[in-house]
Amino acid sequence: MKTLRSFASYLGVILAVTPSIHGCGRTPGDSPPPVAAAAPALGVQRVFPKLDFTQPVAMLQAPNDAARWFVVEQAGRVLAFNNDQAASTAGTFVDISARVASGGEMGLLGMAFHPDFPANPRVYLSYTNQTAGRVSRVSVNWRSCSSVSWIGKPSPRS
Repeated sequence: MKTLRSFASYLGVILAVTPSIHGCGRTPGDSPPPVAAAAPALGVQRVFPKLDFTQPVAMLQAPNDAARWFVVEQAGRVLAFNNDQAASTAGTFVDISARVASGGEMGLLGMAFHPDFPANPRVYLSYTNQTAGRVSRVSVNWRSCSSVSWIGKPSPRS
């Protein structure tokens, strides 16, 4: 019988508190909260349907150069291609795959151009390797790099 009275008293407290929780912040006579508008429909569309990449981690453009895109692949390559939806080939901009330990959270993880690129030809790569762990800053002078390929419009090397 004691258990039944305890249960009844707990039930009474729950029933007494529930209306105040349910109406928290509102007073009688308030209008119901407005119904949110339907979320806009979102979709995904391939912009460069003729190109394929292997484990891409970044896609960027050089400062003041909307003519090309660069795709950073985790295994250690950076590919460059024309900013054209019909583009079907990408050339190797730089390939450091021999120095990169990739897989999981490791690999070539980022790239940045010097803000005055191509006047200042520095490109910075962030990657992991077996000997040094994370290499947070490596610069490549693309003018002296034999693996650099510029595609399309007039070359910045000229």
